[in-house]
Amino acid sequence: MRHLITAAAFLCAVAASHVAGATTPPPPPEPVVERNPDLCSSEIPGACLDGVGGGVTSLDSLRVNRSGLGSRAAATSEERAQQQARGVAPGLVSGMSASAGSVGAWTLWGSGSLASYEGEVAIAPYEADTYNILLGADRFFGDRLVAGFTLGYENTDTETRFNGGGQDRDGLQVGLYAAYLIDDVFSIDAAVGYAALDTDENRIDTGAIRVGAVATPGATIRGSYDADRAFATVNLNAVKTFGNWVLGGRVGALHAVESQDRYTETGGAGARSIGKRHLDLTQAYASVDLGYAAGAFEPYVSLGYRNDLGRDDGNSAGGLPAGIRTTPSDDDDWQGGLGVRYFGGSGVSGSLEWLRTFGRDKFDEDVVTATVRVPF
Repeated sequence: MRHLITAAAFLCAVAASHVAGATTPPPPPEPVVERNPDLCSSEIPGACLDGVGGGVTSLDSLRVNRSGLGSRAAATSEERAQQQARGVAPGLVSGMSASAGSVGAWTLWGSGSLASYEGEVAIAPYEADTYNILLGADRFFGDRLVAGFTLGYENTDTETRFNGGGQDRDGLQVGLYAAYLIDDVFSIDAAVGYAALDTDENRIDTGAIRVGAVATPGATIRGSYDADRAFATVNLNAVKTFGNWVLGGRVGALHAVESQDRYTETGGAGARSIGKRHLDLTQAYASVDLGYAAGAFEPYVSLGYRNDLGRDDGNSAGGLPAGIRTTPSDDDDWQGGLGVRYFGGSGVSGSLEWLRTFGRDKFDEDVVTATVRVPF
């Protein structure tokens, strides 16, 4: 009996020792969600990129506005040069043979443009639409110089899928432009402009925790800032007719800068302060177009080349995670276009044009522009 009790005591001691040394197994790890713009939402914030939209879209917006839309004032002086080459410029008797006494008519014009563009970089895709409305007036001074001014409004609506948010930007712009008709073939034009812009943006809080803060994954983070933009452009144009065929060409350059104020986001623990951002773009371009005059209408095709000679993406201001580069390193593209010009009676004219950008890595752009000119 004593042996049985001893054995039982020994077994109990071993069991107690085993229980005392046991540890609770660790909980299974939480599933890791890959950054995936297609899944990014307030329900799956871990799929979102913890980056601010302006750090991705600003330079592309600058390129589209200035190259595709904002330099429209300079382009309209080229249309006046084409009218001059045909001897149908308002206020002129017959092209370059007009005397100074026949010059003096003002022309009012309006231009409306829609640009749709998108970035397809895998980690930070976005889509954007820019609407641009310009109103202007110009006149000839003497028989070779045309000068005028513009007033404009622009709005850019961007969906930044990579962070579940977007941007809404709008502003007013003013500009001056002039063109000098060298002869019946060549002209040179220049334009300068300034815009004051306001941007509101939002994104999803991915749950990033700052010291002393509580994570708020899925919350909406908001921010807003003002910006100033200025640009200058100069172009050499040529227009030559061969019977009903009209051959045109242009070479030029532009420089655009944008300064965005610093701001602090609100709405979640992942909100951050973004420093003042400076964007800078210098671009050269060349294009040719071939049209066929059929009565008052002139359909045409065009092909252009653009090269970014220099640019500053503004990444030094922050707003993107370390090591994330969303702007492709390529620096040039081509633009193909179709359009039609109209030269009506009493100097009324207009144009409708579609341009398609191709050849730039992970970036697509379409621009449709309509312009009407009326002398008075």
